[in-house]
Amino acid sequence: VRLCQLYQAIKAAENPGKGKGKGGGSVGEVEKKEVDVRIVMTGFKKRGVAPSAEILKLTGKYVDDLETVRKVRVTYSGKAVDPDESLRLALKAAGCDGSSAVVAGLIRIANNAYTPVAELAAARKRAGGRPFPYGTVDGRGHMLNAFAELPAVECSAFVPGQVESCVTIMRNILAASASTDGVAGIDGHELLVRYVDSFLPRNVAGSAQEDDAEMAS
Repeated sequence: VRLCQLYQAIKAAENPGKGKGKGGGSVGEVEKKEVDVRIVMTGFKKRGVAPSAEILKLTGKYVDDLETVRKVRVTYSGKAVDPDESLRLALKAAGCDGSSAVVAGLIRIANNAYTPVAELAAARKRAGGRPFPYGTVDGRGHMLNAFAELPAVECSAFVPGQVESCVTIMRNILAASASTDGVAGIDGHELLVRYVDSFLPRNVAGSAQEDDAEMAS
């Protein structure tokens, strides 16, 4: 489900629609920009002795894509793959291992929040040393129990896949990590904490004083 939602969200950037002028007036069509999205599924095939990777082709039609993902997913066992090995296989299958294309951003959807620290660093080095965005959608909430042990990686984000708005949360955190308003270079842990903190009430002490004054009157 999250994979299909992410695919639709990313591909939606190709058709931003009409721009808006002052007062909400249309200023014409915004130029369409093609987004090259490469989806790779990695893992141990059933009865397989080594992990493998295969390209997954989606159409953007939500229901059809769900069925496509389901059919491929049932061919894999539940055996875990080392995250560095998994990313290495995925990048090679997608042609982004330095042979033809470089990575603009990576999102991992898995049943845990393990991070391919070594292979991610190598991929970023091949991309010119820039810390392109990296995100993990943790389908089983592993990050909630292991948050303190997760590696602090620049321009990264971890989100629990059980949360319905996880796609939006990841977009906001990664957008913040790439901004220039004083948060660039901060690791994903602090960005997530800051994001959650932004929803918490402010001026608690002042509110308590106002409540006391109301009770006294």
